[in-house]
Amino acid sequence: MKTTGLSRHGFSMTEVHHDPAPSAIHEHAIHNCSLAKSKTVIDYPPCNAWADNAAYEAAPKNLAGLSIENFEIHAPGASDKIKATPPKVQPFNHYNLMKIRTILALSIALLTTAQSVEKPSSHTKGTPTGTPSGPLKPGEYWWKPQLSPSGPVVALVSIPEQTMHVYRNGILIGRSTVSTGSTGHATPGGVFNIIEKRQEHYSKKYNNAPMPNMQRLTWTGICMHSGNLPGHPASHGCIRMPFDFSQLFFTATEKGGTVVVGDGKTPVPHLASNPGLILAPKDFTPEMLRPLANNEYDWNPERSASGPVTMVVGAADKAIYIYRNGNPIGRAPFAIIGNEPLGNHLFTMLEGSTNRLSWLVPGRAARRWMKVTSSGEPAEADQIASRLRLNPEFAGKVYDILAPGTTVIVTDQPVVRNLRTAQILEN
Repeated sequence: MKTTGLSRHGFSMTEVHHDPAPSAIHEHAIHNCSLAKSKTVIDYPPCNAWADNAAYEAAPKNLAGLSIENFEIHAPGASDKIKATPPKVQPFNHYNLMKIRTILALSIALLTTAQSVEKPSSHTKGTPTGTPSGPLKPGEYWWKPQLSPSGPVVALVSIPEQTMHVYRNGILIGRSTVSTGSTGHATPGGVFNIIEKRQEHYSKKYNNAPMPNMQRLTWTGICMHSGNLPGHPASHGCIRMPFDFSQLFFTATEKGGTVVVGDGKTPVPHLASNPGLILAPKDFTPEMLRPLANNEYDWNPERSASGPVTMVVGAADKAIYIYRNGNPIGRAPFAIIGNEPLGNHLFTMLEGSTNRLSWLVPGRAARRWMKVTSSGEPAEADQIASRLRLNPEFAGKVYDILAPGTTVIVTDQPVVRNLRTAQILEN
């Protein structure tokens, strides 16, 4: 596959079709595509793999040089071309299909980023950081949308902390420093919906000031947009973000999306004034974090009857948390065999099952998983499962709701607040 003619105003792409005979690859005529409406197809018998510019929101701009197998993707900042060296063609299977989809989606997301508006000179560009927790300096942000690729998006803005946390399907996928309203222009606390989105927008009230990547929360002038971040509240009531982060966040949201602003005074859900690594439920109570005995578990699938599933395996918490369509539906404690850390990994479930039995669900076949990212000691999903011991009844309930695309996050970091902290925050 190759692309040519990439520019800030459009791009040309070659469709690649694979014959049933794996040795033949045919390149078809180059055609121009509109990024806003384009769809690119790889015809790979016996099925087609489609990707569009909404398939994988906001691949970070700093993906220059990212390699996936034999593919090398160059972001616009490093080169005005996307280069891809096809690997040796192999017989079709679902694992290859998932890789193809990922490569295409990342490529198109990078191209979408290239279409964004120019950064105003006075706005903070933004600096990516590698950690999802800990203090942030003005302009710093963290963005990992692949941790939870689908599900409802909720943004929590903490005025006391001057931060924004972005969750998808209940899992933190990004956070950033912000600058909210200054004295006399306070940003109101409460629950809002995004009622308008414009990549290019100018203030009608304040001297035609540029407000790139604008997302409106009220018709009285409260918006989220790119701006200058001096390290303290400095706006006229809007929520300013670093320019680069505002681009990424803009592509992840939709009109109607939920934004909760916590000012430490107005009662709001999700513990918005003090966000964590997973989204606290709307009806949060400290009872939800009560310690569980070894074979005890919580299971409340009625909280969300359908939708994408994400599991978080927290080694520090020694607990598994299950989210469906952005709502927590279950949790259970587990024991770890051995003293070595589990590491930090991300897995996505594929179609079908293996010919091995599950380590966690007696008598059931082990599912097939693809490793998306990993840090620390390399480990496959089956290796990690072999080190966990948890209630098999709970494991069976989880097994029954899994579907291709389910995401599992394994982390050595603490996932939720302890019970004492939760009680203080609630009060």
